[in-house]
Amino acid sequence: ERENITCTFNNVKATTPVLIVPGLVGTEIKNENELLWPDVIRMANPLNSDNFMDPLQFQQNLFPLDNSLSLGYIIGEPFPGQHYYDKLINEFENQGYVEGETLFTFPYDWRYGVSGKFIDGKTNADLLATKIQSILQQTGSDKVDIIAHSLGGLIVKKYAMDNLTDNHIGKAVFVGVPNTGAPKAVKVLLQGDNFGVLGLNDSEIKKISENMPAAYDLLPSQQYYNTNGSFVKVINWQDPFGIFTSEKDLNYNETKSFLTLDHSLNSLALTGAETLHTQTFDNFDMRGAGIDPYNINGCKTPTIGQIAEIRDKYVPDNALYTKYIITKEDTGDGTVPLDSASNFPADDSHVFYAIKADHGKMPSQDGIRQQIVNLISGSNLNIGDDIITKAVLDADPSQCQLTGFWFWMHSPVSIEVLDQDGNRSGIASDGSIQNDIPGADYEVMGERKFVFIPTDENQTYTINLKGEGNGVFTFGNSQINNGQLIKTEVFSNLPVTSALTGQVIINPSDNTTTLSLNNSP
Repeated sequence: ERENITCTFNNVKATTPVLIVPGLVGTEIKNENELLWPDVIRMANPLNSDNFMDPLQFQQNLFPLDNSLSLGYIIGEPFPGQHYYDKLINEFENQGYVEGETLFTFPYDWRYGVSGKFIDGKTNADLLATKIQSILQQTGSDKVDIIAHSLGGLIVKKYAMDNLTDNHIGKAVFVGVPNTGAPKAVKVLLQGDNFGVLGLNDSEIKKISENMPAAYDLLPSQQYYNTNGSFVKVINWQDPFGIFTSEKDLNYNETKSFLTLDHSLNSLALTGAETLHTQTFDNFDMRGAGIDPYNINGCKTPTIGQIAEIRDKYVPDNALYTKYIITKEDTGDGTVPLDSASNFPADDSHVFYAIKADHGKMPSQDGIRQQIVNLISGSNLNIGDDIITKAVLDADPSQCQLTGFWFWMHSPVSIEVLDQDGNRSGIASDGSIQNDIPGADYEVMGERKFVFIPTDENQTYTINLKGEGNGVFTFGNSQINNGQLIKTEVFSNLPVTSALTGQVIINPSDNTTTLSLNNSP
């Protein structure tokens, strides 16, 4: 007599295992039991210079200062409301995937980037190969589907190039990958950046990045320059009136000299990055390696397109003072310009654009994470209205172009922006940058502040000014419509004291600005 047996599969799909490869700063790094990255409690302390992270530094020979550091998990929600990879993992789990069985992550030492080599000569691409083989052996599958974010995409690309016929990758979903680099990496090397992490000290990141291979792997490549032009400008001020000022947009070779000779940055690391970013690498077509590629690009978020160094020689002792400003903002995800992210061959139907994306949080961002899961699992989750196809963008390119106001200020005045929903862009109590307004950007370079606020959805803003010292300040405003500069207004040499309060008022009838200032205590 045959016994009837009922099998229950708990809604787990017989599917290809999934591997998430995070981006730069996307993996915890520890010194024994001490969390070095990202210890947000210590970062948030306004009295802390963040020098507890000094062990993360590399030496000039591109080997780490401390060889005893270890890796933790990929970063999920390091502090409330800031989501990096946790929501994406949860979305897969809601579709029946089980972490450690059908869903895997690849924590790696992001400091080495793609070109950096460990003490045994291996690279992160080699370690990715080992991880993939481990997953195949555990699951019995012959392929793995990969989601690669930011720097992680460059590692996946290098692995695929090294394993053209036996890479065992089914689908590869790239999310905000800097295929030809990003000018923001120049800012990181020259001045540092807080990567949108509340409390993170810019100068500490500059110190860590100086000899870190990853920082150089993310610099714009020769192909980026060929497509987009100069990403570094030098401005020489010879007199206080600007009569004999000269400007020069540096070409690619001049930019290399600017970094290594003018600023004594690591020439060995730059050579490694150049060796990586060949034309073949930048334009590598994964379809030729049997991989099914998808690309999700961020757009309509202001993204640094060019950095300028001001060399001021008009000082009493004839010394040279340098300052940095942002001279060009492009559309992108806030870190990676759209032209770099989209330089990834894929079928037109496999290319998508995320409106007002936030680079670091893209994998868990609403709409993007659902789209990733849909592409991998075949599910039909609601992606909302902020993910569009290439066909839609081709029909209306303005959907990815910037529209709004770009303010720039020469201190000593702080600027705070509040939108109609109470979201804020400004300086936090610990001195770090807070930017919660969708599609906005807030950058600080020395004593200069650069703020972009979008007006594409008829947003309204309260823009507050506050004096931080005595002297004069300059306020500039450029109106941008569909990526085109419409008009510029400049208010120069305005008196300021530490008692100054005021507002920037935007006139909706003609989009002009008015400054309302009060210097009385």
